[in-house]
Amino acid sequence: MILDTTLREGLQRVGVYLDLVGRRKVAKTLLEAGVPELEVGVVGRDGAVQPLFEGLRHEHPCARLWLWARMKGEDVEAAARIGATRLALCAPASPQHREIRLGIGAEEARERLRTVVGRAVSLGMTVSVGLEDASRTSPEDLLESALAAREAGASRVRLADTVGLLSAAEVSGLVTQLRTTGLEVGFHGHDDFGMATANALAALEAGAVAVDTSLLGSGERAGIAATEQLGAWLAVRRSAPLDPAALSRAAHEFATLTHQVVAPHAPVVGERIFACETGLHVAAISRDPSLYEPFDPSLVGARRTLSVGGKSGIEAIRQALLEEASPVDVTPHLVSQVRRVAERLGRPLERRELVKLAQAA
Repeated sequence: MILDTTLREGLQRVGVYLDLVGRRKVAKTLLEAGVPELEVGVVGRDGAVQPLFEGLRHEHPCARLWLWARMKGEDVEAAARIGATRLALCAPASPQHREIRLGIGAEEARERLRTVVGRAVSLGMTVSVGLEDASRTSPEDLLESALAAREAGASRVRLADTVGLLSAAEVSGLVTQLRTTGLEVGFHGHDDFGMATANALAALEAGAVAVDTSLLGSGERAGIAATEQLGAWLAVRRSAPLDPAALSRAAHEFATLTHQVVAPHAPVVGERIFACETGLHVAAISRDPSLYEPFDPSLVGARRTLSVGGKSGIEAIRQALLEEASPVDVTPHLVSQVRRVAERLGRPLERRELVKLAQAA
């Protein structure tokens, strides 16, 4: 399943800000789309988190809402005061993070983990322990940390590929290994090499119960796995109870609220992903769209557009003219004219331009 962390990780992208009203709006659309779990913010560092959490808990009592916190006792106490029932605790796992950031060794880090997790569990919280920088931690070290988390009462461990180094095969192997502890396994992968969404899917297929995603893949540096992409794939290929059109709306809503631009050819949500100009493809799509489309555009609230221009052939031009109620004999000469004009303009022809050329021919 998807754990959407737009309201935590997503807001860490440079220049991305969202007020309380905007956060509520995004959360509502995500829940309406069928996203089962949301991470709604960081404990103790953002004044909007408490009213956001309390409002969502009241309006959506069945939603599974997580708060994120450092591996510190004061953060656990702060989460308890807010009324958190699910807490995601961050445990720096790699030697680099333990020694350079915290100045402690492996056993001291695990002892701190046991203490803090134990306190959260004693306060009635379901705890997920995020093993930060797992991709630069030995499998043996990860396993020891996971066992310490289990011993303290955690329900889930979350592998964090903090700098996006892992391949899909490596993710699968680590998830499989950690599942031997009996704990639920989650995954949080960054997109520094463009692998995050594929790695999230690999984690799910290896038995992870939840993977972190955010709208438009928003997050630190290159971001993380994209909610709308993974969600649409799961709906189309695995019949997951997710609404791809609602996910697309949520992505565009998030972009508008945070003043981001959705790339025209962005998977699932780009406005031009169902635009086609290549002659062979246009002709085939005119007969049966499924020949060159993975799903109907309406699934994500989009529309199909077939263009005629410098890449078009006889059949595509004939079909376009028929759609304009302008049945003209399409000759090689007309095809050459269409291509020449489109190349001169640097764009596909508008339909009125095509009809005018055909009539002149």
